[in-house]
Amino acid sequence: MACLVLAFGCCTAGADEFSDGIKAWEQQDYARAHRIFNKLAAAGNAEAQRQLGEMIGFGDGVPEDLATARNWLERSRAAGNKDAAESLALVERRASHKADIQRYLTSYDASDLALANYGCVKPDIPEASDTKKKIATVHQQIADWYACYGRFVKGLQAAVPAQTASIMNVAELARARTRLEPVLARLADEGRAQSEAMAMAERDWVVATEKKVKANDRIAKQLVAFNKNAAFNRLSVVEDRRSFASGAPSIGK
Repeated sequence: MACLVLAFGCCTAGADEFSDGIKAWEQQDYARAHRIFNKLAAAGNAEAQRQLGEMIGFGDGVPEDLATARNWLERSRAAGNKDAAESLALVERRASHKADIQRYLTSYDASDLALANYGCVKPDIPEASDTKKKIATVHQQIADWYACYGRFVKGLQAAVPAQTASIMNVAELARARTRLEPVLARLADEGRAQSEAMAMAERDWVVATEKKVKANDRIAKQLVAFNKNAAFNRLSVVEDRRSFASGAPSIGK
């Protein structure tokens, strides 16, 4: 019984120590995290072996070394850690895609993310429309433009593709974010200006069309009412929304 209690106490201590290592890593106290994981990994802790392998493979506060990372991750996998194989694949993909990482750290200018590159077709919005067909046509054109604008916004929010972000370490991702945020803010402001102009044009069209629609054309009036609600809702969002510059788009992870 004494042996069992002693063994249980050791396991509990090891678990607590591992948790301390995770907390240190999350706080970017990599020196302390490395000491803890290295000690536990040497003692045969498969999860610590995986964490240590990833730290070394990503260069988190320690020299990046693929061979050493691979050794720890293979030992972790051999010890039965189900996540070790995925970690090994991630580390190896990072090693083979360093050029992609460097591109986002040094040369990528995000010019491909400008709204003009999305091919959003500007709606042909007349002063007013007077038939169901014309109203429906304009409405669809506006809806299509906003759908395209939505793709532009998503593009800014994922400026660094998830596949590349997943193989960057914390410091690299922070550097990429710092370098790209001013450019993304400018592109977002340019796009927002077009969105505001579109919302105003749509609102003016809805108001003028509502006056022009024949009183006895119930279906057309229903369409106008629908478009009016959509237009004013969009305008309200545009007027209330802060610019992307003040709420910078997220990048990657």
